[in-house]
Amino acid sequence: MNKLVDAKDWESVLYTDEACIQLPVHCANLQVASPIAHVVELDISYYRNLLHEQIEITRELLLLPEKVWFVKDGAPAHRAEETKAVVKELGLDDLGHLPQSPDLNPIEDIWAVMKRELHKNPTSSVEDLKQKLVKIWYSIDKALGRKFTMSIPGRLESVLMQKGGHNKY
Repeated sequence: MNKLVDAKDWESVLYTDEACIQLPVHCANLQVASPIAHVVELDISYYRNLLHEQIEITRELLLLPEKVWFVKDGAPAHRAEETKAVVKELGLDDLGHLPQSPDLNPIEDIWAVMKRELHKNPTSSVEDLKQKLVKIWYSIDKALGRKFTMSIPGRLESVLMQKGGHNKY
């Protein structure tokens, strides 16, 4: 993690993660890569296509620099050799993710915002959920995402202070 030193450095990181959004009947997996939101069953084929189709759009929308660090967790689709090849092909630098490391990904804060918004007007339809999630995603103030991203140095400091133990993040 010492590759990114200053808070400003973290603006060149593309975060990916998935969240489980509960419907009254079943759970749908939400896969997000930056500002692109889809409700899908995450597998390697979908993930590869997502990266190929969306990375340039994402770079443009977020005004990401040419050199982009890519953060992913230990999900099987993320660890697959095919995914590693696509990440390399797209010129993304893999920031890496040690097994059982603390999850400091600021996108977790975005999930919390989205889930709060969904609770205000719940749905039982997967199709309605998809529409609401995309609408909520695009309504989130970019300044809020930037605030979460700029908190990374503090998150890292908290982990160090707690010697890897529980912290507020």
